[in-house]
Amino acid sequence: PGDLFLVFAVRDGGNIDIETGELIVRDGAEISTAFLGSAEGNSAASNLNIEADSVLIENNARLSSISGVGFSGNISNQSDDVVLNNSSALTASAIDNASGGNITITGSGETPEGIFRVNNSTILASSANAGGGNVSVSAGGLLLEGNSDVKTTVADGSGDGGSIDFSADYVIAFDDSDILANAVGGRGGSITLNTPGFFGNGFSVDSLSADPDTLEGNNRADINATGTVDGIVTVPDISFLENSLTRLPDNLIAPDRLIANSCIARNQYGTGTLITTGRDGLASNPDSVLNGSISTVNVQTETTEATVQEPNGVYQLADGRLIIGSTC
Repeated sequence: PGDLFLVFAVRDGGNIDIETGELIVRDGAEISTAFLGSAEGNSAASNLNIEADSVLIENNARLSSISGVGFSGNISNQSDDVVLNNSSALTASAIDNASGGNITITGSGETPEGIFRVNNSTILASSANAGGGNVSVSAGGLLLEGNSDVKTTVADGSGDGGSIDFSADYVIAFDDSDILANAVGGRGGSITLNTPGFFGNGFSVDSLSADPDTLEGNNRADINATGTVDGIVTVPDISFLENSLTRLPDNLIAPDRLIANSCIARNQYGTGTLITTGRDGLASNPDSVLNGSISTVNVQTETTEATVQEPNGVYQLADGRLIIGSTC
């Protein structure tokens, strides 16, 4: 807890390269690179590169790259599952005349399936007065919750804001989580949500052109790329989702009523019937019992030793009810 791993360079920056199965940074710990630059202008920046199966950064922990005059350092994280939790941060900061560094999060495979979860934490690529850094995330899903912000900012000068690019099956922003690419004296950065599904809690297109200083603490998810000239914001068309929302009933259904206790037999004709007849289709006399050739028995419940088939899908009954069960 509270450990600090730091690479500090004045001329040629040193990199931190981590390859592991599971990386955990927690309880105030920090992995950081720092680079002051060189007047010669030919020095290499310090970068932080991570390759892991999973990465957990939580409880005020941090991964960071700090740059001064010259080139900026980058943070690259290639992992299938990334969690940023409880006041933690990924930051690429540039001071003086350095351009902002880049933060890149990508899954290990060609088609990422992992989820990038950010809870009450920050992803920031900032610059004091030069061009802003970029944030790029490629994952199966991106979840922002608990006042989590993704920002590329230029605090002063004429530098343009950095870009924010998300490529995922879905992007969800809860609570007061914002996506911001702002510049004070330059053009706002570009924001691209390359996803078929985007849901922002209380999101409104009015936030695209609002004063970014008014977007914090409003309990809604905002997207903003303003500057002296506003940047380009690309989000998917979610009108079909808004128009298909239905109010749920007040009475909740008990979960056990939704689970079938036997297998589901498909039948396109609805409810079936079984008719038995006596010999030649007639009873021997009007008072005799109709004897069929098919014997019947009572249905027995499964014993504790019996193998129970686990549900494998959701099926709709003829009356419209949905139940969870398995096919016969």
